[in-house]
Amino acid sequence: MSGGCIEDDIAKQIVNQQLTASKPSILSYGVDASENERLGLPCGGELTLLVQPIEANQENQQQFKQILSALSQRQCINRISSTVDNSSTLSPASLFQPLNRSGNKVTHCFGPHFQMLLIGAGQLSKVLAELALAMDYQVIVCDPRPELIEQWDVADVEAVFDTPDQLILKQGGDAQSVIISLTHVNAIDDLAVSSALKTDAFYVGALGSMRTSESRKQRLLAQGFSAKQLSKLHAPVGLSIGSKTPIEIAVSVMAQLTSLRAAATRKMTP
Repeated sequence: MSGGCIEDDIAKQIVNQQLTASKPSILSYGVDASENERLGLPCGGELTLLVQPIEANQENQQQFKQILSALSQRQCINRISSTVDNSSTLSPASLFQPLNRSGNKVTHCFGPHFQMLLIGAGQLSKVLAELALAMDYQVIVCDPRPELIEQWDVADVEAVFDTPDQLILKQGGDAQSVIISLTHVNAIDDLAVSSALKTDAFYVGALGSMRTSESRKQRLLAQGFSAKQLSKLHAPVGLSIGSKTPIEIAVSVMAQLTSLRAAATRKMTP
């Protein structure tokens, strides 16, 4: 929650039995300068926490089974908890929403991991996959070229021998999905991008220079895609930071994704 100082204070409250096991507690930190100094909070921000005891009873176990079931199907679900007692209910959610507190209710939205579908099993995909894994993305790589799939060696990343349109059809392109084509082969990249633009994917990107990207857009326009649809395409992929090497390009992509996700969260926050 804070890097240690808040956690230590909560642990002391638990040891000293200051937190009850029968009802929730609302804890506020950073409300004044003296408390910041006591806890070692240099940032000056405020933090409000709901500490909720959860018994291993049948009702709670059933709720968390429902939450896990929704996540396994890449669906979002809300857990609405009372700050007065230990009651909670579940409700479906069409999109992931930030944590929200309203009156005596706290709504915690559980959503699936952001999914990154990488088209192309080359060196850049390996570097990007490793960085995305470190940032808690679920990563799948796809390539119709068997020799590249056979040499894929990134742990915890599923490598699929298939065409990109089939992968996108099978794995889906929901609002928590990122689809990036990195093959440098026009036929493969065009197929991936044209399939991805027809989904609800949060982010669609393609590797290439400005000239290559413009040529691709012209081909997609000729296929019937509208300028509005093409506005979803990030090509060249990533932030323009003068990146050249695989790790630099990967950093630019993850930085852009982080910025876009943060902006989307701010937009949804009441």
